[in-house]
Amino acid sequence: MKGRAIISFAALSALAACGLNMMQAWASLPAQAGNLKNRSAKELLALGFVPTPMPHVRSHSALKRGVYLNKNRNSSWSRLGKSSTKSGDQGKSSGASTSVQSPASTSAAPTAPAQKSTRNAAASNFALKTISVKEIYQGVFYKVFSGQLPSGGRARINLLDINMSTSPVRLRPVTGSYAFSRLKDVREHSRDSGALAAINANYFKSNGVPLGTLIQDGDWLAGPLYDRVTLGFTKGGYARIDRVSLHGLLYTDSVEHPVLWVNNVNQPRRTGSHCILYTRHWGAKATLPYPGVLIAVDANGRVIDRDDLKLDIPYGGYVLADSKGSAIASLKSGESVNIRWKINPGDWDNVVEAVSGGPLLLKDGRLALDLKKEKFPSSFVGSHIHQRTACGITNDDHLLLATFEGPHTMYDVAKFFQSHNCSEAMNLDGGGSTTMVVDGRTVTANAHSSQRRVAVALGVFPPEKARALESYLGTSYRPREDLSSLVSTSFLPYEKIYRQAENLEAVDPLMTKLMHFDFTGQSDTVREASVSLP
Repeated sequence: MKGRAIISFAALSALAACGLNMMQAWASLPAQAGNLKNRSAKELLALGFVPTPMPHVRSHSALKRGVYLNKNRNSSWSRLGKSSTKSGDQGKSSGASTSVQSPASTSAAPTAPAQKSTRNAAASNFALKTISVKEIYQGVFYKVFSGQLPSGGRARINLLDINMSTSPVRLRPVTGSYAFSRLKDVREHSRDSGALAAINANYFKSNGVPLGTLIQDGDWLAGPLYDRVTLGFTKGGYARIDRVSLHGLLYTDSVEHPVLWVNNVNQPRRTGSHCILYTRHWGAKATLPYPGVLIAVDANGRVIDRDDLKLDIPYGGYVLADSKGSAIASLKSGESVNIRWKINPGDWDNVVEAVSGGPLLLKDGRLALDLKKEKFPSSFVGSHIHQRTACGITNDDHLLLATFEGPHTMYDVAKFFQSHNCSEAMNLDGGGSTTMVVDGRTVTANAHSSQRRVAVALGVFPPEKARALESYLGTSYRPREDLSSLVSTSFLPYEKIYRQAENLEAVDPLMTKLMHFDFTGQSDTVREASVSLP
């Protein structure tokens, strides 16, 4: 009896200590961690947790029923940098140019009272050496770091540090062609556009469609996907990172449906209940995988055609696509329509260039990673071995563009930007897409045998080159605040480019080979033409 009482008392003491430990750990977790017992192992990795050994306990012990145990019941999850290890495990720090304080919580799971972490700063903090620093243009520095990340892995980091207050450079997205049909690797994007440097940007589909916001010279080439985070640049040269949403109001002549809802621009249809607007950037035609409603509107805002499966997209106009039974089916040929866009945040109407990615890493200097909010699967960002491309904005108006090579988590990436005084930071497409090009040279060692071809790159341009590209690509089509410019002109917005393409000798600075125009008016006849710089 006495022995049993002693065992019971010891078990109760351990249970009480572990309960206190759990409460302290839970209080220190960021709000976005949510209910960890409903998170998968990969999602916990993305949130910055790594598996650590549990102390040996007897099979009947209450510790076995800890809510953070995985299905094999052999590990717990602890905050990166403070995982429990055996006594005497002394890591060493090799060099240090950037240090980040480790989280206060040493464990997010029940542990024995005597179990203590002795792992030192080698794994809990950054231990990075600055390999090189080079100014490639006024206010633009290319930096290389190498060393250890909070998760314990080693990495090489390429960083473009741009002083947005003093540098005259302009940042703008670069695509492979006018329509979303041609992919290029980042080196080709950089070379063909004349960029000083470039990184990969948006996620994309294999057919070249960029996923998420893409704004070029004020044109919304593609709208937001799931309201994910976007990096934008204003006309005044300010950079900003926000979650962005967009929807349009279609004003019609119809008494029955005077105002209709438009959900997005040039994005794949996610469900059958969304009305998507497709411009010529999407391609020559808009198609549906199942019978629905397609309405073609010309550059003057007149309904000119309709179909239930496939429809040509008019130059300067657009096609509205929705499911069968949608209210847009009430539109009739000859009716006039007008669109006004609503953007959130509202002051994003002054953003003239933008790329998208996700998830958001930092907001107001704090960790802000939330997979569910931006509808990222845990497996998408939870891998511990993916290369990453990401960007951040510092409190003193520096824009940081970075590529990360080596094993790491999203937590590593977020803490890197936090250590560099960033108020906001976001992830971009990564893995095989991760590429940085500086002065025409690829500086990333891609894990794949060759560079992946991508839909969009973000280029850093001298001001004169940016102005030339803006003039080359510029039209009167500017759907920022609204799309009224589509219906208020008496000529096609692309008429000037048509004339140039038809009359001038082909010299294409973007190497797109390129814009497909139908000069004869016959939809089956397509000519290739290039235009020279003005």
